[in-house]
Amino acid sequence: MNFEFVLDESFVRVWQGPSRAEAEMRSFVTISIVILVLAGAGYILVNYWSYIFSKTISGRVEAVEKLQIPVAIMGTHQNPTTADRQLFSFAVAIRQEDGKIFTASSEDRQWMVVSKGICVTAKLFPYPPWHFDKGGTYFNARLDMQYDCPPSLAPAQ
Repeated sequence: MNFEFVLDESFVRVWQGPSRAEAEMRSFVTISIVILVLAGAGYILVNYWSYIFSKTISGRVEAVEKLQIPVAIMGTHQNPTTADRQLFSFAVAIRQEDGKIFTASSEDRQWMVVSKGICVTAKLFPYPPWHFDKGGTYFNARLDMQYDCPPSLAPAQ
């Protein structure tokens, strides 16, 4: 038994590239993917700005002040965080070896045990630039480590 295939020209389609509809669909899918990737990157940048651009610094503590509010603070057991933020709010100034002083606010209770003149390593989180009143400043200073200052950071006498 011998089979022979006979194909006429109407059956065989010569590849001439994608049709117009296929090209438009491919373009639409590509543009949609690019838009989704850019939107995702924008979302991550806006929501995690402070973490992405955080800064770890080491230096001598110039000042650490507990902010005293001259009012009575009342809280409830349903929302104790508001009172905690107000009670444990600190202003911190850290001088690096190059003389640059960084200041930040913090609600971290660890700053309560830090005294002036001790050396620390801290992580500072910047406010995003769209917070016009606070742009270029730092918040939520996290104390990573305390240690005795080396002679290069000893306070001037």
